[in-house]
Amino acid sequence: MLFSLIRQLRIKLQGSNLNLLLPSILSLLIVFNVTAQNTDMDSNTVLDILSSKDNPRNSEGSFVTLKDGRILFVYSRFMQSTSDHAPAQLMGRFSEDNGATWSMEDHLIVDREGDMNVMSVSLLRLYNGNIALFYMRKNSMNDCTLYVRISTDEAKSWSEPKSIIEDQTGYFVTNNDRVIQHSSGRILVPVSLHKTAQSIWSNSGELRCYYSDDDGQTWIRGRAVPSPSEHITQEPGLIELQDSSLMMFIRASGGKMMRSFSKDMGYSWTLAEKTNVPAPIAPTSIKRLPQTGDLFMAWIHNGESGPGYFKTKRSPLTMAVSKDDGKTWQHIQNVEYSPEATYSYTAIHAVDDYVLLGYYFKADAKPGFDIRIKRYSMDEVYTEKDLDPVLVVANKHSNTLSYVNPVTKKVLESIDIGNNPHEIAITPDQRFAYLSSYEAPGNQILVVDLQAREQVKTISTGEVGRIHGVTISPDGLYAYFTAGQSGYVIEVDTRTQEITRKIPTHGKISHMVYISPDSRYLLTANIVSENISLIERTSGKLIKQIPAGKGVEGMAFTPDGRFLWALNQTGASITIIDVATWEAVENLPCPGMPVRIVFIDGGKRALVAGWQKEGSLTVIDVEKKKEIKRIKVGDYAIGIEVSPDQRYAFVGCEDSLEPEILPNGSERIKSKKEDSDGVHVVDLQTLKVVHVIKTGLGPDPMSLWYPPSTIEE
Repeated sequence: MLFSLIRQLRIKLQGSNLNLLLPSILSLLIVFNVTAQNTDMDSNTVLDILSSKDNPRNSEGSFVTLKDGRILFVYSRFMQSTSDHAPAQLMGRFSEDNGATWSMEDHLIVDREGDMNVMSVSLLRLYNGNIALFYMRKNSMNDCTLYVRISTDEAKSWSEPKSIIEDQTGYFVTNNDRVIQHSSGRILVPVSLHKTAQSIWSNSGELRCYYSDDDGQTWIRGRAVPSPSEHITQEPGLIELQDSSLMMFIRASGGKMMRSFSKDMGYSWTLAEKTNVPAPIAPTSIKRLPQTGDLFMAWIHNGESGPGYFKTKRSPLTMAVSKDDGKTWQHIQNVEYSPEATYSYTAIHAVDDYVLLGYYFKADAKPGFDIRIKRYSMDEVYTEKDLDPVLVVANKHSNTLSYVNPVTKKVLESIDIGNNPHEIAITPDQRFAYLSSYEAPGNQILVVDLQAREQVKTISTGEVGRIHGVTISPDGLYAYFTAGQSGYVIEVDTRTQEITRKIPTHGKISHMVYISPDSRYLLTANIVSENISLIERTSGKLIKQIPAGKGVEGMAFTPDGRFLWALNQTGASITIIDVATWEAVENLPCPGMPVRIVFIDGGKRALVAGWQKEGSLTVIDVEKKKEIKRIKVGDYAIGIEVSPDQRYAFVGCEDSLEPEILPNGSERIKSKKEDSDGVHVVDLQTLKVVHVIKTGLGPDPMSLWYPPSTIEE
């Protein structure tokens, strides 16, 4: 940003009087000082238009390239308050270098019109060479409609405003950067009607298009888009597909973007349907990149949904590319990803070898809405980039799944899932999580779509109950669950979500299940029979039972795959098994009810959770087989996960009072706390607890989730 300001300063200084330019110099330095304090900025940010006390909101913009090569960005500048109904003007900024730098002073485009304001601008270069400026003029809650002005001199002047909607008066909404011109020449304006003088306000709008076949001189109303009554639909946008049909993309409830199609250039539409794009009730923007012909999408990628008009935080702002007209999306990467800010109403503009994005951002700590423009090269747009991992935590006493940012250690959101989730496993493609439901009768398997952030399936295990441990085959085709009291491993085909086998374990109270490093075997920890069943996975045949200790439960293979460490919870020990022979070769003392284990540092250290009143995380030197330190965490420590850089361990601590394992291997809880002990964060360098994350009651199973870089139908 500093280099951008210096370039602008050099332009101003060329051949100019320094004294006359001193105010401009000071203004640039002040802007840099204020803007530099925003920690969200990165090398792609080329302009921040900051709000102030008198100008508390800047939002909803659109771009157009002028014939002299400059780019004009017009946005809504609000006064007095941040309300949609506050007084506002349309202001402009210019760029002379393909969006790398921008003028620092506002240029008035349209002053306040109507009784309330003007807002939500769309700029469109028409095929006849003129520029059309579309915007909403708001007079009242019964009168908000769309107007258009035309410029024949490259935005130096504009015609008188002309109303597009003249057949009806009501509260219409057309988002910024939404108007398109079809390859046939037809101009199309997507609208959503929410209220008339004769009706009450409806969050779900009546969607349709108005269109013009004479360069905006006259307008015709198309048919309404049929929409399912169970979904709220709003703020439609349009994109022409390669076969000349139109796709309308729709802000909607239900956790997914919706869409509708038109084969007659916007006159009639198919029934609106859900897509596989996770999105909350927040607008999406889609444009076609002239450089490649692919679709480019910017949207809020969280998919959170809830009852009624449920609005979640609008973060992260994400971009993606589709090479098949929106059937699948690739090259997914976050534009902004702060849990302490919201982002929305993105304008998209392709120029030369770049894509410009203009959107509002609002930091939680600041009252105002600011405009940000980012600039991405085409190489950056098409870069394969992994999305930031998310820690997912199942809270077994509040029946929720929490999404946690492992860097900021803040809960992004929590979703409701089925009863008493006890263990979790994520498919290799990172699309689904499988969880066990353990509380009696415990005959359910929960399937969560991690991208959509919703439970999409409940698989009943019928008479086979107390489902607990879970693991997934490396190819992702099968999920395996222990049914402890029944003595079975349940196999689920993840393609059909159906139970395909019930494999006998021949052990008593088979609590946890794992797959060997070579994928050949299933191993179950049998609490009461104090052994480990080694089962050939393909045939389901019991190969042998390996003696362990009292209450054997959690297990983990060393990273080199040579040894299996099995924790004997009530035996206060660890049994080490040689994988080459499947024989126990050593037994280590490990006081404190060891229950879960994770290896770190390439196998040099092991972390063991202690499930006792004063819970602990024990750090063990693997080579020396000696305890390094026992770290006090919350009560009844159990689930463990480690950050990708292995700097932090996340330890789930239960909220039960005086829990115990009964002789038959079942868990009994006398009562629960009213507040959560939370997920304790341990610094693995200092070996100290540095933070506690309150996700819900009974945080236990957890796993790092790496959001997929593609979205498929």
